[in-house]
This record gives sequence, C-alpha cells and structure tokens, in this order.
Amino acid sequence: MMCLFIASQILAQKEKPLVRVPWIDIVDVETFCDSITGDKMIRIEAKWNSWPICFFDILDLSGTPICQNISPVNVIPQTSSSNGFYEIPQSCIVNGGNYQIIGGCGQPTGSQTSILTFTANFENCNIFGCCPGRNLVVNGDFEASGNPGVNSPDYTYNPTVATGATLPGQYNIVTGAQASTINRCWVSQDPSNCPTNIAGKFLAVNGRTCGGKQIVWQQTFSVNDWTCYEFCASVKNLKEGCVCDFDVNPNIEVEFSMPLIGNITQLVNVSPGACNWINIKKQICLWGYGSSLTIKIFLNESIPGDGNDLALDNIALIAIPRCAPPVFQITTTPINATTYSILATATATTICPFLHWEVCEYTGLPGTGSCVPGSTMASPPIWWNLATNPFASYNGDGATLPPYNPTSLPSGVFVYGKMYRILLATWGECDAWEAFTRYIASSPRTKKVKTFTEEEFKKNPQAVLKALK
Repeated sequence: MMCLFIASQILAQKEKPLVRVPWIDIVDVETFCDSITGDKMIRIEAKWNSWPICFFDILDLSGTPICQNISPVNVIPQTSSSNGFYEIPQSCIVNGGNYQIIGGCGQPTGSQTSILTFTANFENCNIFGCCPGRNLVVNGDFEASGNPGVNSPDYTYNPTVATGATLPGQYNIVTGAQASTINRCWVSQDPSNCPTNIAGKFLAVNGRTCGGKQIVWQQTFSVNDWTCYEFCASVKNLKEGCVCDFDVNPNIEVEFSMPLIGNITQLVNVSPGACNWINIKKQICLWGYGSSLTIKIFLNESIPGDGNDLALDNIALIAIPRCAPPVFQITTTPINATTYSILATATATTICPFLHWEVCEYTGLPGTGSCVPGSTMASPPIWWNLATNPFASYNGDGATLPPYNPTSLPSGVFVYGKMYRILLATWGECDAWEAFTRYIASSPRTKKVKTFTEEEFKKNPQAVLKALK
C-alpha cells in the first residue's frame, strides 16, 4: 500500500503499569490518506507483548467514546528491536478534530494501554462521491481553517457568523448550524456522511443577481499530459427567503482551461432538505494539452430577482488509471463464394465494466488509412458489453451501411477482397478508455483471411498486401 503520511500532534501520554498481560503501548498516532484508494486511515505505532489482535477505541477529549472495538485492517508486526504498526480506517472522526485513542489486546474488552491524543489531518484524501485516489484540490472539503484554495477574484470572504453577516457578493465557510445563524432559510449540512457529520463545513455563497458571470472558486493544477482525471463537486441551492416568489436558483458553469474538454453547466434546484445535494462529475482526458490545468466555477448573475445563493462542497480532481487493452481474437466462417462471417472473442479484459465494439470497411494502409464513409457501425445495443461478438446486423456487402435491424442474420456479413477494421474498447467510471484494434484482409481468389494489428502490419506489410490479392 502506498501511503501519504501526515504527522499528527501528540499531546499526552499516560505511564503504563509495570505488569499487564496482554498489553499494548501506543507510541505514536498518524492520520493519512492512502494515495491509491483515497481512504482515510489512522496508523498506530505500538509495542505489544503477545500476538492476539488488538482493538482500539476513539474518544473525544472529554473521554466520551465515539468509536469502539475497532479492528485493524493491516498489521505490521514488531521485531525485538523495533515497534510494530496497525492501520485502521477512519469512519467516525472529523477532519481537523482532536481525539484520544486507547488500545486493548486479546479481546475488545481487554486490558487498556496508554492514551494518546492526536489531531486528524486528511486534507489530501479522496472526496466523498468521487473516484478513489489522491485529491489534487487544496481544501476541497473546506475543513481547513480559514479559506485556503477558494481563490475567488469576484467574491469576498467574510468569516463572521451572525444574522445577515454574509452579504451579496460575499462567501463564508460554515457548518450547517452556522449557515442557519447567518440566514435561517439556509438549511444545509455537509453532504459527507450526512446527517451524522454535523460539524462538517461547506462553502456558502450569497450570490448577486442582475449582473454577469462571476468566479466563485478556482484553482490551478500541475497535471500529467496523456492522463485521465475525474472532476467532482457537490452543489446545493440555498434559499434566500423561506417563502419567496422571486428566489432565483443558481446556475453554475465549470470551465476547464484546456481545449476540447467542454464545460459543465448545471442549474441547481434541489428539493428542500439539509442533505439534498447534486453531485456533478466529469471524466476528462488530457490528450497532448500540456501540464497545467485551471478549473473555474462561475455563478451566473444575469437573472433578475432575489436569492441566487449557493453551497459548494467536496470539490475533487482525481487521477484515474487507464484500463488494460482488451485483446481479442478473430475466427471466420464462409457464408458463400463471396462473403463470410466473423466472430470476435475477447481473450484478455480487466475489471473495467464496459465494452464497446466498432467495425468499418477500411481503405488505405492500416493506421494511416480511414473508414469508408457510411460503413461504420459503432456499438448498437445488441453489441453492448459482449465478450464474444458475431457483429449481428452488420452488412459489409456495400459502401453504405443499411439501417440497424436487430432481427437480421445472427452474424454479420463481410466480403472477400475488402479490408475491415474492428475495435474493442473498455472503460469504467473510475477507469479511463483503452482500445485494441485488429484489421481483417482477405483474398477474393483463395478465400483466405488474415487478421493482424497495426504493429504486425508494420513488421511485414507484404504478407498483408498479398492476402488481398
């Protein structure tokens, strides 16, 4: 497991009794984010005198238990000259909070040990609702002190929590209770673990109206070219008045600085309820665009009326892996003297859940030619997610593809003497698109069929061209 460790603050430790069987001494506590999965974890450095699995309790500073009898998910044992380590998932503590941890061995109610107090710091962890991975957004959950990472040139930060304190053109970072103090109609709560995460914070914007398009949040990221990412954010409209006929619902736009990505536009109008949010997300792939990406969230102020108030939370940018190429093989069967059928069978796929097939008649050299106009059929419903595809309804017997007909022959029709290209791609919500392509060439005289990849053609082009004679 690759982990990003963030040192925690050790505030207190009690002396251990001289004799305890079994016993465990907690030496240090760290909170960190798993850089692969994005999970929030607690790592405990400890000494213990026997192998039975130890259990842990988390308490607040008053000593009130919050989580009890937590089992470790990973145990790195100690040697005679070093301490050992436990890892447990965080599911009950709030980022930035101060907590105590107690260990016991042998059974959940076993002997207690020294108590350590630590500060939770999960700033770089994955955001609720997005893909696993390390979040590149600074303070995307708005739990850090102050307002780091907002960077709005058009709205002003006002940290005051009092009735009417956040004016139009201002924003604050608040809990649900603080939001309702500012405006009793701002009924909202941090969506992460809602409704139990009472102390969680979010960005509250008092939007203006009768204006233009203004930036409420922006950040610039160093990214890897030719890499795919997922962008996520949670949004919610905040009512200006509890009963108002002219309460404008926010309309936001997420702008990406790189070309061809395409912006996100979203009218934010959720049903009443503190935990009702909209999750927006977009998979973006950086195909040769460079290594710097700026993301801006705009609020449209052009609509006249009152309101236009907005809540933002859980902003994330997560790098996602590409799927492995889904290799497939081809078998052919003659239909008559001029045509044959093709059966494609995927021989290596990953856990990426979606499969996409394309076939076309191909002209020119493999890799540098093109599909014959009108000859392409791309993943009609009858082909969706097939590991074995007979290309039903495909008619390669002409330059123009006929209308899709799900009741046609069980296998597609291909013509001797023509070249075809078949592509299989796979992807998932948290896995980027990857494709594998084969070409099929055949002789109208000998009826022999040859299948090959672009790389195989480059190594021996004459053998492929011979097959077409």
